[in-house]
Amino acid sequence: MTSFNVLRLIVLYLSAATIAFPSEAAVQRSHDPFVITSDWGGKIRSYIEQLAEIDRTGRRVEIRGTCASSCTLFLAARDVCVTPDARLGFHGPRYLRKKMPKHVFEFYSVLMSNHYPPAISEWFMSDARFKIRGLKVVRGANMMQHGIRAC
Repeated sequence: MTSFNVLRLIVLYLSAATIAFPSEAAVQRSHDPFVITSDWGGKIRSYIEQLAEIDRTGRRVEIRGTCASSCTLFLAARDVCVTPDARLGFHGPRYLRKKMPKHVFEFYSVLMSNHYPPAISEWFMSDARFKIRGLKVVRGANMMQHGIRAC
């Protein structure tokens, strides 16, 4: 085997090792926290899917600003924290342009509440879900009193 072929084999081996064993920096980047500073919500399904992916990859969710509506589902993340000044906005399920039938309202209320820690779930079902216009805003400091870890 020529020295050129040996060199090619070494380069191929090192390339394969780099692909098979990513650098520590690459692994660290995949676990950077998911930081929320201004999220006003959206479709519940997309937030549940995003939450599943975050939990699958082990990322921490840091709520550091406004997190409203469906964004509050991130309180269900395995590793979630809030800053004392974070603002979480809750409201009941609603359609934008028409009245939601009662059975649909109940379904989405339960779906949302099942993603909250027990004390927050109880409050949501007894109070916040009935806020249809606007938001019930809760500070991160209050969330900490209900078991959410501080960032």
